[in-house]
Amino acid sequence: MNVKLAPSIFESFNARALRPTQVAETFVPSQAFYQLCERRHSIVMGPRGSGKTTLLKMLLQPAIASWKHPTAASVRSSLDFTGVFVATDTSWQAQVESLGEGRLEARVHELLSRSVYTTHVQRSFVSAMISRTHQDEHSVAFRQVVMTDGEERKLVRAIADLWHLAVEAPSLLGLKHGLRRRQVELFALASRMASPHGPGSESLQDENLHLHFLESVAAAAEIFDDLVVGREEKWALLFDELELAPDWLSSELFRNLRSFDQRFLFKLAVSPFSETASSMEDPTGPAAGQDYDEIPLWYVERTSLASFCEQLFAGMLRERGLSERTAEQVLGGAVFDTSDDESKSRGAAYAPGSPLHEIFTRLATTDQTFADHLSRRSIDLNTMHVLGEEERAAEVRKISSLVIIREYFRSSDERQVDAQTRTRKKISLYAGADSLFAITEGNPRWFIGIVGRLLARWSDTTQPVPVSIQTEEIQRAAQRFSAMLRTIPVEGFSDWPRRRGVLGMMNSICDWFNKQIVRGDFNPDVPGSLTVDSQLPPVIMQMAGQALNAGALVYAPHKGEQYILRSLRGKRFRVSYLLGASYGLPLRLGRPIALSRVLREQAYLQDPMTDQLTLDGESKG
Repeated sequence: MNVKLAPSIFESFNARALRPTQVAETFVPSQAFYQLCERRHSIVMGPRGSGKTTLLKMLLQPAIASWKHPTAASVRSSLDFTGVFVATDTSWQAQVESLGEGRLEARVHELLSRSVYTTHVQRSFVSAMISRTHQDEHSVAFRQVVMTDGEERKLVRAIADLWHLAVEAPSLLGLKHGLRRRQVELFALASRMASPHGPGSESLQDENLHLHFLESVAAAAEIFDDLVVGREEKWALLFDELELAPDWLSSELFRNLRSFDQRFLFKLAVSPFSETASSMEDPTGPAAGQDYDEIPLWYVERTSLASFCEQLFAGMLRERGLSERTAEQVLGGAVFDTSDDESKSRGAAYAPGSPLHEIFTRLATTDQTFADHLSRRSIDLNTMHVLGEEERAAEVRKISSLVIIREYFRSSDERQVDAQTRTRKKISLYAGADSLFAITEGNPRWFIGIVGRLLARWSDTTQPVPVSIQTEEIQRAAQRFSAMLRTIPVEGFSDWPRRRGVLGMMNSICDWFNKQIVRGDFNPDVPGSLTVDSQLPPVIMQMAGQALNAGALVYAPHKGEQYILRSLRGKRFRVSYLLGASYGLPLRLGRPIALSRVLREQAYLQDPMTDQLTLDGESKG
């Protein structure tokens, strides 16, 4: 099983195609960024659009030097390493895999692909050296070094000799161009060797084919430090999208988190789940918290979202020339506050005549199972506002979000409208700044995509963006997200019905939760998250991994658990709030339920002990 790179909505906001200075123009720092700036090895984990590439590019000298955020000067003063960004994307992966058009022997293909990748890393290092020695006049001085023409010639000749590279012009640009020429020659060599009358193994004896991607760069860094800087410095190798890289590369990088040349730091970006992480199962290998930091780019709880989203929102207002306002002033408060924050749920919020009291009262009138629950717990709706904080938290606040959603979707007018209007009514519950923060999951690409469209449609800036417009844009994003999930192939299972792929599984999960929360008997401890248990067949395990990498599922580790996932078994997840909004699910983390049970009850799994699945009873969502 090999989980491929997941597609993403709002792909136009991808930082991959942007120059470092462009990334810096609108960059909003998060706690993850400050952690990444520390002089430690790091593994950054997140689904598509969560900002991994942006964070890595912000560690490059041109980005840091041109960044104008209030904290930029402080970051520049503390950052004591030079970043070397090593990109990996689907086009690069395809090029390397196509070496020799599939006609090369495995050992020959691996040797040539290693050489191509080594050359790729070397070019990235040369780009970093160019940034260190050529200052942009519009940027502040940051880690700049002055190098004379004579020193540059001496440096280039030493590195070219080390890398067995012919350079036409003795300059760093000449070195970079020489490496690009080598890449072209490697692809040409692979093509010749794949032809029926091509050269034999004697063509593989050139020294440059056997250079090691890390050792060759480490030696070049030493030359640069000695000849140009005059002292040993720190360099950070920033490897992006490692889930696309060959297994040998990921394994070697993970091993080197424990020990390599001390002048180097490794900053690795990966998807939440990838089989390449299996190389970290070695008990003698690197350990999280000791040898490297784990930096997750998702939020299990909503409380840590607000600061980052507010800063990102303020930056979007400035970019559009709009006056400074809070997100709540522009988007309004949540239509219903579904948070579990006690500070927002003081006793007065439940007093007779308050919106919450009216909601509780209406549900008790129309839902006998809720009325029975109140009776069993001796809860008097007219006095719940005078309960002590602990008792109110345990008996009232704990169930308030469930009560709000249950009453909202069980109301009589819900059954009197058509399906399209019903969907809009569902999602309108999630309008408002606080809810939009949660729905975007702190994912910069999602946030910019949704909020950007809201600001573009904000015609009367004296009033908040209308709920109807917010509803339309949330619905539009949810539809795009569902359409993207539908395109994810079930790799390795050619006979698997497309309609029962990742989207079908997620629809079934969401529908099951909706049944428990809205349509079944009232349950104050209703499940709200999933545990991937051992009774699931491989195809479901694979789809769960794909859903995680796409952002449809969100990892919710227990305290002390590592974030990098070598296996999904026994791990806890929740449905993304963007999908959950389409099904009327609370924006909170509930207790876990076994995924196999959910899929069996949805008739998605026929027999939990086999791979036999039924096609009946598929959830239409």
